[in-house]
Amino acid sequence: MDKDFFVYSYHRTNSNGTKLSWRCERRSDCKVTLLTNKDGKVLRQTNQHSHTSSSTYVVAKKKLSALKTSVISAPTTSRMAISELAESCDRSVMSELPSIASISRNIRKWKQIKEKIPPNPSSRTGFHIPNEFKTLDNGENFLLFDSGPEDEQRILIFGTQKGLNDLESCQQWACDGTFKCSPGIYYQLWSLHIQMKSFSVPRLFALLPNICFYSFRDVLLM
Repeated sequence: MDKDFFVYSYHRTNSNGTKLSWRCERRSDCKVTLLTNKDGKVLRQTNQHSHTSSSTYVVAKKKLSALKTSVISAPTTSRMAISELAESCDRSVMSELPSIASISRNIRKWKQIKEKIPPNPSSRTGFHIPNEFKTLDNGENFLLFDSGPEDEQRILIFGTQKGLNDLESCQQWACDGTFKCSPGIYYQLWSLHIQMKSFSVPRLFALLPNICFYSFRDVLLM
């Protein structure tokens, strides 16, 4: 960041390591580059900024940096992290932040890097689920069924033995299908619930490739 509140990102260093090249942070629509020495002194600026500088933009960048540090250093949900970020920003800073969807993607990416989580698969076929993602913290199996990495209509069923016992002993079931939180390679996350007094308690979860009768039937038979 310079004295006029323009922000730059590092580009490269020359062959003998004496000069550094920097690009405007908004390089998608601003072509300004800086050439500095190792001490940060500006030697040359190329082009003029196509936008005005903004101290709130700088504050927004610092907020995102603090968010990244927080997500990496302490366990938290994306919703909670974004809520805390919003509470700490006024309207002018919020207007400089990326969309909530973009921030959520960044949080997932940061967590994947920290926890060495495999990238999301691009297809239902051709991938194996590592053992550490099949169980709960207590070692109990959570992935109860996988129709296989070669199945184009692959179904994954998650739950616990207690959940299965509850379904077996309860006479009233309910089901629900959600689409918003389902991974992109699946059509929906389908859940089976038991009715306890006035409550509906989820006991089994299935990632389904479609909403065909046969998929629902297969889950109940498996």
